[in-house]
Amino acid sequence: MNDSDPFSPSSTIETTKESNEKFHAKIAKATPLPLSFLGVCALSRKPIYWPLLFWVGLSCLMIAGLFSIVHRHWIPVLESSVQSFPEKLQVREGRLVPIETDTVYLQQNRFLSLEYATKSETTQQTSSDIRLRLEAEGIRLDSFFGSTTIPWAEDANFPVNAEFLMPWWNARKIWLAGVNFVIFSLGLFLFWLIFSLIGGLAVQAMTTILRRPSSFRTAWGIASGSLMPGATILFITLVAYALGLFGLVVFALMLPLQLLPSGVLAIGAAFRLPKQQLTKKRKTSSKADPFAS
Repeated sequence: MNDSDPFSPSSTIETTKESNEKFHAKIAKATPLPLSFLGVCALSRKPIYWPLLFWVGLSCLMIAGLFSIVHRHWIPVLESSVQSFPEKLQVREGRLVPIETDTVYLQQNRFLSLEYATKSETTQQTSSDIRLRLEAEGIRLDSFFGSTTIPWAEDANFPVNAEFLMPWWNARKIWLAGVNFVIFSLGLFLFWLIFSLIGGLAVQAMTTILRRPSSFRTAWGIASGSLMPGATILFITLVAYALGLFGLVVFALMLPLQLLPSGVLAIGAAFRLPKQQLTKKRKTSSKADPFAS
């Protein structure tokens, strides 16, 4: 067998002490922030509560940003619209009545519009990012992401007017906001955690292929740290959208684009890990050479 073959049985793979020492010396000087490849590597060596605290904090901030949009731009439209509902508007046996031949716009802004028209084939355009439409069959939701209809409960019977809805809403809106904030913050944190764990598996597979050994803890640290800049950009984009600097389309485009810096950082950090060296061990034969003098 050819001794130059690195995959031959006569070769073993080991990490040299010198390369490890150089790597740890660079890591010791690097700032543990996900702003560079070495910074991501340095962050991956920090205690596990470092990235966890970041994801908890960012999740709460992002949900707070979403709640700000709801509080500032959605709730005023909804409350004003409820005040404008006709007194006789109701859901009777799972259908909204009375019948309106044209779409009736109640309230709208650039973020949300609410209208009702039980003739579902009646369609009008609105510049709002999200459009709620009360129809005979249910509540229709239209946005850049698509359209869906939430049907009224079968055999449901209740009035849809301010006299019925406003007392119900005013009695529950505070605790509904608190409960939903906790639920959505926890859900977003779990999403980032699972996403980083999947990324850790991808990073560990990549380091194995590159022959740059890493434990899963280090691989997860690299994946988690690499996701931080993109997630921060997404949060800034959310704040800019809440301030009305651009529409929902731009925010939607940032959802996949924010993964680009994360991928670059993860790949670059993986290449910064110390590479394994090939050390050849020559085979020695126990048999005597018959041609030796």
